[in-house]
Amino acid sequence: MTDVLELPGLRLRPWQHDDVADVLAAFGDPSIRHYSRAVVDTSADAAHFVDRRSTAWAEREGASWAVTDAATTTVLGHVGGLATDAAP
Repeated sequence: MTDVLELPGLRLRPWQHDDVADVLAAFGDPSIRHYSRAVVDTSADAAHFVDRRSTAWAEREGASWAVTDAATTTVLGHVGGLATDAAP
């Protein structure tokens, strides 16, 4: 499985430390805050959000992608899933 998924007009890729500002800005939206279990109020919180998704991927607990515009690389959203069976 590849870490990057290419779709028409979209690229799904693992979260990166360069995304911290985008994560913090997104959590300024009350709708995102309402539907997310994550609490992101500071840059440190946003860095933790990114780090947690990288750790979950590395430990095979889940997969999480930043959804970006394929042409501009602008972060548009987030999609992911959690592992329900840790058996290899």
